[in-house]
Amino acid sequence: MSYPTKAISNLLFKIQIFINGFIAFGFGIQQHELGLFILMILNLLALLIPFDSNRKKLVKINRFFQIIFQAIFIPVSISFLIQSTIYNWNSGLIFLILTYAIVMYIPYTVILIGEIKTKIMQLVITLFLFVFNGLSSLDVMTMDTNIVRNPIIKVLSNSSFLGALIFTIIILTAMYSWGYRLPKIVFARQSNLKVLIALGIFSIWFIIWNGFGSGTNLLNIFTSYDFHAHLTVTNILSGLEAGIAEELTFRFAILTILLSVFKNSQFKIYYGVFLSSLLFGLIHLPNTSVGQSINNTILQVIFAVALGMFLSAIYLYTDWFFGPVIIHSLIDILAFASSGSQIMTGKVTIDDYLYSIIEALIFIIISLLLLKSVNNRKKFNFYF
Repeated sequence: MSYPTKAISNLLFKIQIFINGFIAFGFGIQQHELGLFILMILNLLALLIPFDSNRKKLVKINRFFQIIFQAIFIPVSISFLIQSTIYNWNSGLIFLILTYAIVMYIPYTVILIGEIKTKIMQLVITLFLFVFNGLSSLDVMTMDTNIVRNPIIKVLSNSSFLGALIFTIIILTAMYSWGYRLPKIVFARQSNLKVLIALGIFSIWFIIWNGFGSGTNLLNIFTSYDFHAHLTVTNILSGLEAGIAEELTFRFAILTILLSVFKNSQFKIYYGVFLSSLLFGLIHLPNTSVGQSINNTILQVIFAVALGMFLSAIYLYTDWFFGPVIIHSLIDILAFASSGSQIMTGKVTIDDYLYSIIEALIFIIISLLLLKSVNNRKKFNFYF
């Protein structure tokens, strides 16, 4: 990123720090909360970070602290602002404050995150930003406020869609600052039309079968369907949230960084795809904390690892990032609409494990065939 751009971002970042500090200071006086003054001081420590240097140890420590602290304090300051005003927060004002909140993350990313050069830390920070900003930032912004009952806020909160938009801004800015290319959106010339058609047909069939398949045994598992569904705005936005945020995290950012880590290995594509897909699977383990059974969670992890490999292979084969996003979004939208829940329910049987393993093997076989084709290409400089 050019020096003038970083200088402008640094100026905006400092203004942001002062504004958030002023909000915390005013809210602290209003609520007689002395603890908020400590938050204000910790916030002001970000002003000590030079935007063009990262050599001193204390600067590095402060930078890592501020990456975490500001990710929390930015939405918290928005919450303080809403709580401290007497305005009637109608839809127009809510839209403006949420837009402001999204924009505030750009200088934060350039000045704090953009200077992280260690690839391991880039991976860790990417996962942290996905978990915190991608899933819960809106909940933090609206906690204890009078807009939490607003219908728009309820939908955005239940679907985490706003978090996906915030995360999109952050991760694209971060990856650009780290020197990686942005996601590819033009089909690779090496892609075979017949293969693309076959992938399209298989993906459409799987999306429909995964959402509406109602077979109970090997005789009717592929022929029995129940097209009863309850499609809601929350279901649609929840599916889009997963398709956008999770694909940007695992099929773009993490896969990109891993390919860079293994760039000198002849197996870099396989290593990158497997490890990014494994992380994608493991990120579903916390679903046990929201009421999903361990057995259902294990099935979900197995499915997610195999699906992650399939989506990664499609991306690498086609160079078209929208492909995995569309497939992932439709899978989740129809699954949510047909089941009425965003978590897996029901008793898990031995047959369920058998079907999941067969399903996973199909995805893995297709993935390996696509990755072999990509690996055989004469030129592969996909990300760097």
